[in-house]
Amino acid sequence: MASTVEQMQEREDFWSSHIDRMQLSGMSHKSYCDEHGLKIHTLRYWTRILGRTNEQKRIRNTDKENHWKAIYDKQLSSGLTAEEFCREQGIPPSSYRNWERKFSVSVTEEVTFAPLTLTESANSTSGVYEVVLGNCILKVPQGFCESEVKKLVGILSC
Repeated sequence: MASTVEQMQEREDFWSSHIDRMQLSGMSHKSYCDEHGLKIHTLRYWTRILGRTNEQKRIRNTDKENHWKAIYDKQLSSGLTAEEFCREQGIPPSSYRNWERKFSVSVTEEVTFAPLTLTESANSTSGVYEVVLGNCILKVPQGFCESEVKKLVGILSC
């Protein structure tokens, strides 16, 4: 005996197949149901439940993406912060942020490190290291937070 989940999947497959064939045939719901001995209200129910065909979903998603891309581009050129823009346009900030994450280009640059040699000076009693990067000198105290120094070196290296 098939489980409830399997039975539901079989029904879904059955109706999905009919919906696809009906759409390909170009027939109306009524004509298709009459020809295949189906109940029109059941076909309409499953059409709603299963939603659009994959092609329709792709077109719909592309339209939605194009719509949000236009909004994203408009915000970038507006000179307003995202919050100000959303407030002004009546756009839910959470929706905007969701699409903003999709459109934001994360630029990954190749990171190169300058060779660094630490030497201890005979007269160094201050406990401060000096990192020289071009014209910049970064003074790093003993017990420094390594991740913070990495951030600073990254900023100064640009």
